[in-house]
Amino acid sequence: MPKETLVRLHGVQYSRDSVSGIPWLDHLTCDTCRVAYALADVTGVRTGNPGEGAWVVGAPIFIITGAGVLLGILLVLFPIHGN
Repeated sequence: MPKETLVRLHGVQYSRDSVSGIPWLDHLTCDTCRVAYALADVTGVRTGNPGEGAWVVGAPIFIITGAGVLLGILLVLFPIHGN
């Protein structure tokens, strides 16, 4: 693997001299997908939930879009008549 390559894993397991995990896009039940790296080759580790950030952006968009669609339907069904 080239130096400075970002690898996203879940189901991570550490041993005395290596770290292994399943690539992020593969299902956790895929044991044949598990990859291992020697700790001597690992330059850094970050923990977190990569999918968590999507809700920060996605939830407001879904809420605003849903409210807009609902308002549009209501205006079609119950039009506002001016004097």
